[in-house]
Amino acid sequence: MRIMLDVALYSGDTPTGRQDIADRQRVTPDYIAQLTRGLVSAGLLATRKGPGGGYLLAKAPEQIRLGDILRALQESISIAPCLDPKNELDCDLGSTCATRIVWVRLTQIVQDYLDALTLNDLLNIDRQMRIRGETVTTDPLEMIDATLDVRVSMDAASPTIIHGSTDPVKGP
Repeated sequence: MRIMLDVALYSGDTPTGRQDIADRQRVTPDYIAQLTRGLVSAGLLATRKGPGGGYLLAKAPEQIRLGDILRALQESISIAPCLDPKNELDCDLGSTCATRIVWVRLTQIVQDYLDALTLNDLLNIDRQMRIRGETVTTDPLEMIDATLDVRVSMDAASPTIIHGSTDPVKGP
């Protein structure tokens, strides 16, 4: 997510280079190259070759869901290994495992939350943090929820992400 946020902040119409991203994110350019391969393959980042080349967003920030970014890099947003469809974990307790039910629900909450937020929301969070300065005096989670006007509702049978502008009856 930090790479995507960096590109959103610094590329605009001109690409931002791998070394520049690496310097800002305090990682190696090789690590940036490794991560961006998945982001390019998923259609989230575009590349320009040659002098002045680098990375650009392949879509508008409001079209890029945070869940898509994570799935591009790790294929699954599963909390427990037994829930990952790519994992060949052979567990004969699956049908009688009470903890698995907790992990299934938690995985769904995480996926719903990440899919409810976009890169544009992350840009808004970044702007709010910069406006308020480096020192955050409130709970960061409360600040994010207030900034995005988003909260997790535990009122229904399954937890739901509610945007403040969402009509609870009709939906988004």
